[in-house]
Amino acid sequence: MKLIGENEIDEVLGKLEALNKNPFDYLFDQLDKAQPAIVDYLYEVEGEDINEDERDLLINFSTLGWHIIKDLLNPGRKVSADYLDECMEKNVALLENREEPDGEEIDESVLDLFSEINEQPVLMGFLINLVVDRPDDYSGTIRDEVIPIIILHIKTVVDSLVTEI
Repeated sequence: MKLIGENEIDEVLGKLEALNKNPFDYLFDQLDKAQPAIVDYLYEVEGEDINEDERDLLINFSTLGWHIIKDLLNPGRKVSADYLDECMEKNVALLENREEPDGEEIDESVLDLFSEINEQPVLMGFLINLVVDRPDDYSGTIRDEVIPIIILHIKTVVDSLVTEI
């Protein structure tokens, strides 16, 4: 599998900036057409346990991850709901079996954990940083305790797209 690097991510983001419109709306429409099971997953996962701002964050950054993967790896298959569920179960098991580091925040071992299975550490690091280090002018209400859950589901989407390529 091809490793997605920083330069490749920058190239994809540069193309998005050239669209001169809200790229998330455009990308989401494309995702909905290409991967309807992923869209359903993003709307249904966690039910009402996450608020609207948290769901928007999950949807936007999962959509961005999908677009980067589509542009760079071109996985030509549709992901099924069953496969998404299987990926999520593996990720929940990874988190449950993880040894807790002593007083550390998101560090190298956590980044390694989130790139397990998908083997895309640069892409996962990029997406995690978007969730954790939102712009100062971001006005949404994102609870700290929900951030790992959002990251888990973004990882699930990434895993579902790259693990069978």
